[in-house]
Amino acid sequence: MTIEDLFEARSVSSALTRTEFVLRGGRYHLFLLRGGAATVVAGDGEHRLSARGLSWLPNGAGRRVALEAGSQALMLSIPDAGLGRSIPGEILGHQVRHIVGLVHHVPQTEPEIFQSILQQMLLIERELAANRPGMDVILQNSVSCLLVELWRLSGAETIQPLSLPVNIVHTFVSLLDVHLRDHWSVAQYAAHMGISRDRLTSVLRRATGEPPLALIHARMIAEAKTLLTSSGLQVSEIAFLLGYNDPAYFNRFFQRHVGTTPARFRREWRKPVAVEADSFAAWP
Repeated sequence: MTIEDLFEARSVSSALTRTEFVLRGGRYHLFLLRGGAATVVAGDGEHRLSARGLSWLPNGAGRRVALEAGSQALMLSIPDAGLGRSIPGEILGHQVRHIVGLVHHVPQTEPEIFQSILQQMLLIERELAANRPGMDVILQNSVSCLLVELWRLSGAETIQPLSLPVNIVHTFVSLLDVHLRDHWSVAQYAAHMGISRDRLTSVLRRATGEPPLALIHARMIAEAKTLLTSSGLQVSEIAFLLGYNDPAYFNRFFQRHVGTTPARFRREWRKPVAVEADSFAAWP
């Protein structure tokens, strides 16, 4: 998937009549009202915005936007993968991860904050339209800046130290969601979190009873089993989807952890379950 498939940004307006937009599902949305008035309908109800208003709608929040006549706005759409790669690292990232999962409505932002957010969104829109070399870096950094502005608007004043065990576990699990298919090493996870590998291992062992590598492998096996049982993809296609360039290596990895090959696991899972003749399920 290319970076332009991950992000969508567009300017929208309503000329002579009220115009309604249904926002695409399975994504995070940032809506910024440049002028006029709008109503945002989300899972938490209806919210009226005036010029310089802003709404952040996380994945899973039912939403639509109605622009009053003569209004202009910008809309940014970000899927999970694009969002995860843009969340800052270390201490700030822990707080931002919490904020982006919540619905936020700001009826009218301060002019300076509005201009900062507006410029980042316009830059994203231009980069997506131009599709020039280095676009992915600019998009990732611009979304990072937007997430920090959102965190500031949320009113968060303090950040709990990342060194707290509960925060380390939470951050590791969040990073695992994003980078599982990138096959990050334990050292890469620890470096991104700003802690040592030994510290990460110690905390995860105490919290889960398992070292980080075992948790990574368990998550990969769970993903593989889900794809084997819920999709019609070939085993080689599943291997590539999970980040394995060599399907044979994926087969060996799966067999080492599950005790059978992916193909045999799928066949066994699809076998019909025998029903005892005197069971309720056997009744006509």
